[in-house]
Amino acid sequence: MKITQAASILSRFRGTVMASGETHSQKTKDNYRSDVLHDVVVTKINQLSQTVKGYELKVTSKTGFKFLAGQWLDVHIPVKESTIGGYSITSSPNMFDKYGKFGLAIQYSDHPPTHWMHNNCNVGTELKVRVGGDFWYDPPPPLISDLLLVAGGIGINPIYSILRHQASLVEATSPRNPHSILLYTACNSQELIFKDDITKQNTLETHYFATRETPIQAHINGRRIDSADVVCALKKLNAKYLQCYICGPPSLISFITGVLTTEGIDEERIHFEKWW
Repeated sequence: MKITQAASILSRFRGTVMASGETHSQKTKDNYRSDVLHDVVVTKINQLSQTVKGYELKVTSKTGFKFLAGQWLDVHIPVKESTIGGYSITSSPNMFDKYGKFGLAIQYSDHPPTHWMHNNCNVGTELKVRVGGDFWYDPPPPLISDLLLVAGGIGINPIYSILRHQASLVEATSPRNPHSILLYTACNSQELIFKDDITKQNTLETHYFATRETPIQAHINGRRIDSADVVCALKKLNAKYLQCYICGPPSLISFITGVLTTEGIDEERIHFEKWW
């Protein structure tokens, strides 16, 4: 058995040149990619935090655009040099089916694709995108899983897509009411993007952590996620239906997977996507 690892790069580092000289496309060459490039237009941009912008995009091409909760996009930046950034989709597939739009959240960096998205992309900008990634959640109805979701920083993006997808599945088809828990950490409380919307999810228990400040909000822990937090969450979830999804920096992935395996969670139930 092997832990499912999506060897891809999230918003801060996708599309950048690493120390090894590899770009986003090179880093993710072994991941699933759609054969189809889709035309999209930016319909809305908003500031989610001091470092993160949210983008709403509408698909304008006639070819069918489909994605699974948790997957990312190759975003082809319209500059002279061929530049591709990789960003995880924050919407659920159900929301896209209803409205024909989907969301991205991109944290600022000085790497070319992300710098361009923050400084040159506007409402009305046209882009080309391709769906990719092996980190996804799409359970066969009616067996909706209990979920342990762990997100670090901008790693919330695919996790947000997954928890929204689970909520839509429960509403539409599930004969059982799954219990899911989110452990979400960031450097400070402002960087806990989507927190207000996440807290409204009826099927989700949330625990927030801010590692570099003493939070002024009582429901945010001013520390890192520790092993006791993970063990406590596991005790509340149904092991028969449990699936674990983790997204964040390598140190977080290593720590959480270590606790899970120590607690006897089958490696086939642990799924993660790393920042490289």
